[in-house]
Amino acid sequence: MAEPSNKTQRQDWIDLPEEITASILSRLGAIEILVTAVYVCTTWRIICMDPRNWLTIDMRDDLVYGEWPSRYPMDKLCRKAIDLSCGNLVDISVHNFCSDDLLKYITDSCRGIKRLCFVLSDITNDGLVEAAPKLPLLEELELSHCNYRFDIPYFEDTPQGNLEVIGRFCPLLKSLKLNRHNTKMFFVGWDGDALAIAETMHGLHHLQLFGNKLTSNGLRAILDGRPLLESLDLRHCWHINLDGECLHHFGLKLHEELKRSCIDRIKNLRLPHDSKHDYERLAARNLVHKEFVKESEH
Repeated sequence: MAEPSNKTQRQDWIDLPEEITASILSRLGAIEILVTAVYVCTTWRIICMDPRNWLTIDMRDDLVYGEWPSRYPMDKLCRKAIDLSCGNLVDISVHNFCSDDLLKYITDSCRGIKRLCFVLSDITNDGLVEAAPKLPLLEELELSHCNYRFDIPYFEDTPQGNLEVIGRFCPLLKSLKLNRHNTKMFFVGWDGDALAIAETMHGLHHLQLFGNKLTSNGLRAILDGRPLLESLDLRHCWHINLDGECLHHFGLKLHEELKRSCIDRIKNLRLPHDSKHDYERLAARNLVHKEFVKESEH
């Protein structure tokens, strides 16, 4: 019996019901769709360009975690995906390439965004300040290992910074992930992020502060102001309970009273010394750590 030709196999794909083809294509990532699937045939192109398929965009190239530059023009592809959403985008994740300019393009093009996730991106405080007023429906925000070259102040007498702008313009925010690389090498904590969260983000249910520089005062402010908080991740927050008695010790511990308060109030709690092995941004954290080590050697 003769084997079916490639032409016959291709025709079989084309003749599939549209909803099945759409389901198959939905299992591809945004990059695969934009660089490959959209060019297969007219039927696939029509389905790939349907705005309903671009309500959620996940732009990541896993090669970046192997420390190789992306083989794709990621910024250009991301803008194309945003255009295909026709302003209906509600959820976008961008890894390793987002800039203030791209953030502006996202928020200018789509005003109904509910979730933003940026990992290893070059977004600055100024970029966030400009974007915040255009995100009134935002419910989830993640900024993981962005601007890790120390653009955030370390000193306790520094003003809160610009995170509070997010809280004031995004009243529906329920989940915040603000993750950085922290090291015990720096003794001075900074409660700017914590105070901004405590004073402006009154509807938070989930908070992840991996590697933040908050101290006991910042943690107390968060606990006092967040009665709805269900989960709190404080792993690698080495500056909690940093005072004169602990100044010469790397193994900082939570004050027992503060620890008990966390345990009593928070259903899902991770403390500074808890294992990081299930941290979902571990690959990004490790990549940042290598860059930090390289910079420290100069």
